[in-house]
Amino acid sequence: MLSAFVLVGALSALAPATSAADEVDWMYQPAALVEINLGGLSEAELDELEAEPSEEVHGTFELKVDGVAKASFEDVGIRLKGGTGSFKPIKTGKAGFKIRFDKFVDDQLFFGLQRLTLNNMVQDPSMVHETLTYEIFRALGLPASRTGYALVRVNGEFFGVYLNIETLDKIFLAAHFASTQHLYEADAPGVDVRTGEAGTFEVDRGDEGDLTDLDALITAANDVEGDWSDGMAPSADLTEMTRVWAVERYVSHWDGYAGVQAPFRPNNYYLHSLASGIFEMLPWGADQTWETKVEFDEPAGGLLFNNCLADESCEALYEQGLEEVQAAVPALELGRQVSCLTEMLAPWQQVEPESRRRYDAEEIAEGVDETRELVSDRPGELADFLGVAAPDVPPSNAPCSVPPAGPATVTFTLPPQVSVSGGLRLERVSVKRGALVAHLAVALPGRLALWGTVGPRRARTRICTEDASVAAGSLKLRCKLSAEALHLRSLRKLHVRFNASFEPAGGAPEAVVRSVGVPKAASSDRSR
Repeated sequence: MLSAFVLVGALSALAPATSAADEVDWMYQPAALVEINLGGLSEAELDELEAEPSEEVHGTFELKVDGVAKASFEDVGIRLKGGTGSFKPIKTGKAGFKIRFDKFVDDQLFFGLQRLTLNNMVQDPSMVHETLTYEIFRALGLPASRTGYALVRVNGEFFGVYLNIETLDKIFLAAHFASTQHLYEADAPGVDVRTGEAGTFEVDRGDEGDLTDLDALITAANDVEGDWSDGMAPSADLTEMTRVWAVERYVSHWDGYAGVQAPFRPNNYYLHSLASGIFEMLPWGADQTWETKVEFDEPAGGLLFNNCLADESCEALYEQGLEEVQAAVPALELGRQVSCLTEMLAPWQQVEPESRRRYDAEEIAEGVDETRELVSDRPGELADFLGVAAPDVPPSNAPCSVPPAGPATVTFTLPPQVSVSGGLRLERVSVKRGALVAHLAVALPGRLALWGTVGPRRARTRICTEDASVAAGSLKLRCKLSAEALHLRSLRKLHVRFNASFEPAGGAPEAVVRSVGVPKAASSDRSR
């Protein structure tokens, strides 16, 4: 058995503790970044993955930290991952992967794990949606995957940055549940607990020939003549399910169980039954959260959620779940996590191969801006819905560096023959006396340009501009707000996309984009 080791990242102190320590705590932290090399895939096996993506082929697996191999296997099962929108072929795209360690070698495990799942994040330009979302699920004590990040190579070729997400396999189930009768996967859009449709679920665990537990849940879910909650009690833990739906609504998981009411919904969820026949719901597919805002009480695609809102006692459980979300979110420092994860991932996003990359730097920045905006707005919106005061949420511009919880902070080298200059660093942006004040550092002298824009994507208005020749070192530059910006600020809070572009003497041009919230001007400010 390989010995466990500790991986500490810039955000490790922000991660909520897991229910019990295990051998992979080091890997499933928000800022954990490991290198994974998948190899040994012949041309014939690549062709097989192109033709039958869900069929596992033989391959090799190696995991490195700071360039040092920590695990290596000569024979693992490798298959492709993804559904509508997220699936990409292995020869020409940024394919997602599932690795099974004991597929071809009995009892072969990786630090106690049977499987690894590597999400390609091609539907999330920010690459932070899933990390933020699963953090909230777990903060409420719900059975949900942990996440880290991985730099993935296939047969020596760098494919890009991946989300390393905990797989809902028998190891996960044993850690979270006292027993398992079945794990059902809604592996196609629109699968739900409708009468006569038990066979549309994929049976991932349990007896495929005996669906008595699922049939009982479906019968209870569709019986709306009496007290719906009482009828559901023998088949469903509604306290757990309503908390799942509360988180889904908070993060605007429009493509989840409690997502929008639309064709091919609900989507992205699992149903787990105990030996007693009681079901809980497990979330999945959270890459398209923090985008399209979903109201807390609008109808959903899921039958269970809609019937819950029509039942007084179940609706009360759902609102209690929302209150628990509101109480848990401030401690997670989601705004800070967006900033710190974005900073950590940026160099690797820049060097993803163009043939496999889905988003350019501008699209990534826009995705981050949209995520920051919803993260910032959601506490107040939920407070308005609940009729309570908005909670105090920590600022998102706090420094990312935290005292390490272990022996050292792990660093990584870039892929061979790739270099990313560290000449420009945007440390923070403040608002003072009608200007955005940028605190920066540059390693070389050169020409620095600053500008800020507001407005929707592809229709932004520039509200400040500044450029100057600068010397190496730390510096502070003011970008004076335009008259239009000052007027807008007198009416409302501004969400500014702030850009810094640097052309160093004798170096390659660099750029940094940061989302900045400019508060509505106080009356004293407007009188100036």
